[in-house]
Amino acid sequence: MLVVDLKADGLSATAQAVLQLPGLFARARRSALGSTGYWIQQELRNHIEYGGTNWAKLHPITLKFRKFRGAPASPLFYLGRFVRYLIDQDANTLEIGLGKSRKGEPGQVDDPWLMAALRRAEHGGKTKVTKKVRLLWVSTKIKGQKWTKLGRSGAVTGGYFVLRPDTEYLNIPKRPVIDPVFRKVKSKVLPYFEDKFWKAIERYRSGAAKT
Repeated sequence: MLVVDLKADGLSATAQAVLQLPGLFARARRSALGSTGYWIQQELRNHIEYGGTNWAKLHPITLKFRKFRGAPASPLFYLGRFVRYLIDQDANTLEIGLGKSRKGEPGQVDDPWLMAALRRAEHGGKTKVTKKVRLLWVSTKIKGQKWTKLGRSGAVTGGYFVLRPDTEYLNIPKRPVIDPVFRKVKSKVLPYFEDKFWKAIERYRSGAAKT
């Protein structure tokens, strides 16, 4: 999860002096924080959906298991649509992570299942080969090429993919999500927020529409 705290060092002295004032300053703070959250959300989503940085590619058979066959080959593409940002009640802290939300309801960025998937991507891991998994692989036909039987311990038999009998776990390689994006935006976050903050103040003072 990425966290932006406006009370941390990094803003100009002028911004710090007026940041916590009420009225239009409070409105501008929330507006600027929302703009910052949306920007980081898009950076994180793009990183996930376009395949990260030097990520290991999906195994061709794993790719066949996807429900959405038209999706790009990014290994974690399905996680991109769950990227959310959340502003705290006082509009001083911004959190960006994976979560679910419904229209008209507050969102959240700490869904247990999604966070487990994120940790597995960040650090890699293993998944146990169950009977169901083994049957799923053996029922997957590989088209477009001729395949020959490779023997009792072979991985390919009669054009169908078969896990080796001694395979108990499938390895999941590391595909870092949070750290690369954090390093990319870290030095830009507070300057970005401050720029949006002053623009919001000017917009509220003049009554101009947001652009």
